[in-house]
Amino acid sequence: MPAFVQALAVVPARAARTNASAQGLRVTRVRLRDLSASDIAQWAELAESSSQPNPFWHPDFVLPAAMVLAPRNTVELVVAHSGDGWRGCLPVCHASRGPLHLLASFTNAYCFDGTPLIAGGCEEQVAEALVAHLEREVRGALWLPTLVDGPATTALIAALGESRNLEIAEERSWERSVLTEKGAGELASRLGKKARSELRRRRRRLADDLGAAPRCKPLDSGDAVLNECLRVEASGWKGKAGTALACDPRHAGFFRQVARAFDARGAFVAYGLLVGDRLAAFVTALSAGGQLFAFKRGYDEGLRRYAPGRLLDVDFADYFVRERPERLVDSCCGRGDDVMAGLWPERRGVRSLLVTRGWALRAATRVALPAYRGARRALAATGTRATGGARLLRSRLASGGARPGE
Repeated sequence: MPAFVQALAVVPARAARTNASAQGLRVTRVRLRDLSASDIAQWAELAESSSQPNPFWHPDFVLPAAMVLAPRNTVELVVAHSGDGWRGCLPVCHASRGPLHLLASFTNAYCFDGTPLIAGGCEEQVAEALVAHLEREVRGALWLPTLVDGPATTALIAALGESRNLEIAEERSWERSVLTEKGAGELASRLGKKARSELRRRRRRLADDLGAAPRCKPLDSGDAVLNECLRVEASGWKGKAGTALACDPRHAGFFRQVARAFDARGAFVAYGLLVGDRLAAFVTALSAGGQLFAFKRGYDEGLRRYAPGRLLDVDFADYFVRERPERLVDSCCGRGDDVMAGLWPERRGVRSLLVTRGWALRAATRVALPAYRGARRALAATGTRATGGARLLRSRLASGGARPGE
């Protein structure tokens, strides 16, 4: 048994489902399967008006993700209510049960933002109410990965700092690339004259070899387009590794369902590089609160020598400035794996928190985490694939996400 799991065993778990109140708010925990149509409508309204936008916690994303990635109905919502509706929401799941109790936000391979949904103007009150409830719920450890800097995250960290029973035992922070109108204007200078010349040369070669001029354009969310995006993503290393969406019909279905649901609200963006009728590269994003969040992307492996992905990235920046109403694009890249860092000059902060309860668990966690990281390094050095519990721990204790498309 990994050392970190053994450390969690020092505190027994107790199933708690009590309500908490703070500042006139009532906090409950509800299973996804128990949500009513009214609940889902209030959840969607909160997601679309949250002070800190997060499309990955919208019901249009969480509900299909839970069906594919949490088939045992382990996903629940911690909800802060007031008289006029939902004021805060955090999807959570049990990463482990019994004596090894780890509660975590429902981040997953396709979720790149774990920031709670909190209504504007009451961030402190809602965060305090959520933490007061979690003080009763958490009997081991709480894992909160990929919290993007902003008012909701600031309020949550402050509330945790005031807690008498919970303590931030581990905090990891990094930055990821974002694109604004200012950054898009600086893109040419960041590329440099030599790189721009090389991209023009590759574009000409692509046109000559395929007999059609490359063109970039918005894509729709029809079956034909989505299926072509799935094919393109699976044409490269992800398909060979078995991690492409198309490798699992359930995951491909999840992608289609999310695309259609967001597109019905005008919140799904797909942009592609086409040569004739052939899709050479694509990027998709989810829109929320005046921002775009990168979702899935890919390029045709057969056209790799023409750098179709980079050609698309350069044109997408111009498309964002000319045609999109959003003011910012979040690359949603993970720590140490920011594929957009060379193009997008601006950054936003991201952090992951491991929160523990009780002095014994805090001490054990601080001892066990270095051992856990050492085991990860050893696995990576030998090329050994993690299995079973190791995969679970790595997914829950990873540095905060993966590049869009992984």
